[in-house]
Amino acid sequence: TVKYKPEFGDWETAQVSATAQKYTLENLWCGSRYQISVTAYNSIGTGDESDVLNTRTKGSKPIIPEASRFIEVSTNSITLHLSAWSDGGCPMLYFVVEHKKKSQVEWNQVSNNVKPGGNFVVLDLDPANWYHLRVTAHNNAGFAVAEYEFATLTITGGILDY
Repeated sequence: TVKYKPEFGDWETAQVSATAQKYTLENLWCGSRYQISVTAYNSIGTGDESDVLNTRTKGSKPIIPEASRFIEVSTNSITLHLSAWSDGGCPMLYFVVEHKKKSQVEWNQVSNNVKPGGNFVVLDLDPANWYHLRVTAHNNAGFAVAEYEFATLTITGGILDY
């Protein structure tokens, strides 16, 4: 019998044939820690449980993209190219998008459930202003927080100087 559980989950068991030389656990969460133990049994009885093996599946938290690949600036909006994020080998679950003017302390949450794929537009920004953008990307392996600074274009489409 193989007993296993994700780091923050419940124990599950899998019955393995007595003649099996190896066994593959399937449908595990990507990039996640697991604990695994094995107990052998036969017609005489059940053996002692093995030591618990601590391991993790392949995959990592999302990888932050460069601003130039991720943010497209306009006069009163920005377009976020979500595909610029690398998923670390584990499918993206969702993004949280926040922004604030450079001079402000409080963040404004735009959305806490942006679906992966395609683009996401942040509207209602003021022209010719400096902003901070904070994006948190989530997958089963964890999350990554990216912070960017950008300036919206002027009314005539010009770029602000630092």
